[in-house]
Amino acid sequence: MSSNLTTQQQPQLQPNITIIIPPQIIIDIAYIFSILELIIHPIILLISLLNLLILLKTNILHPNLRIILIGQSLCSIFFEIGRFSLVSQKIISGDIFNPGLIIFQMISSLTSGCAGFISHILFIERLMASLLFKNYEKTKNAYFGFIATCLAFIYSLINALTITKSWDITLMGIIQLIISIIASLVEILFIYLIGGYYMNKYKNSIISGIYSLSVKFQMSENIKTSKQLYPVFICYFIKNINFPIVIILIYLQVPNYVISLTFIYTNMSASILNGTIEYIIITLVKNYFKKFDKQNCYH
Repeated sequence: MSSNLTTQQQPQLQPNITIIIPPQIIIDIAYIFSILELIIHPIILLISLLNLLILLKTNILHPNLRIILIGQSLCSIFFEIGRFSLVSQKIISGDIFNPGLIIFQMISSLTSGCAGFISHILFIERLMASLLFKNYEKTKNAYFGFIATCLAFIYSLINALTITKSWDITLMGIIQLIISIIASLVEILFIYLIGGYYMNKYKNSIISGIYSLSVKFQMSENIKTSKQLYPVFICYFIKNINFPIVIILIYLQVPNYVISLTFIYTNMSASILNGTIEYIIITLVKNYFKKFDKQNCYH
């Protein structure tokens, strides 16, 4: 995602533009939203830290999935820290529409962009697990997860380092935005269809007995995991459709304070969605632990 399209940054005003003083009610709303952010970010940060700790200590998940989810948690952690710091600085400065220090903008841009790419990597990993269900769990290396997550970080870092201080919308940024939204929608559809397809395949295998017991078990586990992660893809889709709101406002050349208020709202929304994603992952790992304990009881 092009950095000047990211809802997690607030570019400074262009020079030679008449500054319009926002109405007092808009200022009040901005302060209320910002105070809510200061409450929300620490909560989501704690949830993300808990999830990261669980993922670091467990080896129940497939290594690829584990690395990808760790990357997701790190993005959430640093986004919450960066955004909390940025909002705090704006409130202390007495100018709630101040874009804030560029370093905090870059952290938000980097983490939100990287998390967006990781969502697509997660989809590819689940697709691999579904299509290669006979052998996927036997491969215990994490090459795909590690390399793909590193590439997502590098690309997002390059984007963050090229942050501009204008409201300009680039053609490349618009193309990336459209592709990201379409990809998120397609991923939701594919996860749903693949889950249904392999559920029927699993049921037929029970009747026909064409697969071994271990293969059937792995197939059922892949179906359950994809089903549990399905809401994660919905959360990412919602995060992605926040971007056009900002773009439309920029295109309509509305006052800058309106765009700044929209940034505050979209960042608060992104934080809540981050917390939802982290909670879903915690639930996923918890369910894996329960299955592991039950299996140990039979041995």
